[in-house]
Amino acid sequence: MSKEITAKEFTILVKKGTTKEGKDFNYYRAVKKDGSLMDCRFRKEVTPLPTVKSIISVPLDAWNIATNREYPTLWVSAINDTVPVQSTFTKSDVDGDIF
Repeated sequence: MSKEITAKEFTILVKKGTTKEGKDFNYYRAVKKDGSLMDCRFRKEVTPLPTVKSIISVPLDAWNIATNREYPTLWVSAINDTVPVQSTFTKSDVDGDIF
């Protein structure tokens, strides 16, 4: 008996930014299988958006990787579930050369 796959999970990193006018916003990066990062964007109708590093579950028909730009972008149009992820290390555990 095989289990049917209905969703894909992505690890999303959230960074905070500020515009020239002083408005705060979040920008998102998805972690690929090889550990590298790609831009991640959400459609307007997606709520709630992740506010911290999270694993999101996305229906199979609700994501797309756009390759028509210089760098590929993950576009998400719906989220089933969001699970916040806590880092397993502290700043003192990390060598300055890594980050």
